[in-house]
Amino acid sequence: MVNNKWEIRINTLAIIYFSLLFLQVPLVALFFRSNTFFGTMAFALIDILFLLLFLSKAKKEDRYIRVLIPVFIYVCIGLLSHTWSINENYTYSLSLYIKEIIRVFVVLFLFLAIRKDELLKTFFQAALISSLMFFVIGIFTLDFAQEYAGSSSRAMYLGYKDAVGVGRPASLIALFVAAGWASGFIEKRHAICGLALILTIVFLCFSKSSIGALFAALFLSYGFDKDKKKISVSVLFFVFIAVILVVVLRFEYINEYFNAYGGENANSYSGRTPLWDALISEFSDSIFFGHGINSVELLLYDYYLEAGTAHNEVLQQLVTLGLFGFTLWFLMQWSYLSIMNGLLNKEIKKIMLTGYLFFLIVGLFESVLVTTVFPLYLFSLFLLIGNYYRKGVHE
Repeated sequence: MVNNKWEIRINTLAIIYFSLLFLQVPLVALFFRSNTFFGTMAFALIDILFLLLFLSKAKKEDRYIRVLIPVFIYVCIGLLSHTWSINENYTYSLSLYIKEIIRVFVVLFLFLAIRKDELLKTFFQAALISSLMFFVIGIFTLDFAQEYAGSSSRAMYLGYKDAVGVGRPASLIALFVAAGWASGFIEKRHAICGLALILTIVFLCFSKSSIGALFAALFLSYGFDKDKKKISVSVLFFVFIAVILVVVLRFEYINEYFNAYGGENANSYSGRTPLWDALISEFSDSIFFGHGINSVELLLYDYYLEAGTAHNEVLQQLVTLGLFGFTLWFLMQWSYLSIMNGLLNKEIKKIMLTGYLFFLIVGLFESVLVTTVFPLYLFSLFLLIGNYYRKGVHE
């Protein structure tokens, strides 16, 4: 058993780490703009230290084994794919992948360490305060962001192009706040103010995919009257998989829409369907195991110089890890959906489903490891832990 004194310490450290996690990008931009690699590595070292700390002290919960297994297998396959990846820049791609793996497992064990409702309330508040600090620091680093991103066509934020660094994280924070409100950890008036501010930031940053995904997810989660029309989360899951496959298969009317309204952008970095066309043809060359992690950037180099990803999470998985990796990815999604569907608290279940659908919809048009796949797992685990300990059910 973990004693009470250590339990308090581990929760305090968890809250501190969560704040650092939110503030990593702006702090690197603020203090390490002359050497962003050094700043990023410094935070990676912090991640490793917290990982070792949580691994050595956190309680082991049997109920989470089924969540960890598919994630662990997927991570191993991703690392193994470096041996057959067509991208020979192993140092960069491997370091990037490992950093994100470390981040995922640190936060995962951080969630397992949270024990008390009162500390969960503090955790919610830390999320909101950190996000506000994230935004404030970002204002002072906009000049660096524009120089780093190399574009000024939209609102630039902390070194990310097209507001990626604020649109999806801000929408995710909005879901955190909504979860805190529904769980009773955040007062209604504070939640409304926080949600209004966060959504304003999202709109100002003009992140179309984030805005559309957030409202679509909210509608699908809350827009059906349970007395008039019931809709199963399993049905929703298969519907969205079907939609993804339709987009990947690229019917002609989708192409015509992008060409009609995209103008020159339809044949450039902003045009999604030309990228998908190119990658579908590349996928046929290595169907079962893909071209390896970090291969998409190289595959698209001759077509579109700036396109580093497939801009579609399903296609990204198929091209990099093939049908085998895609199957693991699908099993992870199904595992989390099953856990969400089994929760007793209906409000928490709705919020979790909203978060799940949000990242699934964003994944239709974006494919960034940090902003699509892993945040979904972290969000799901976070609310799962909150619901689990709030009810006082310990298996």
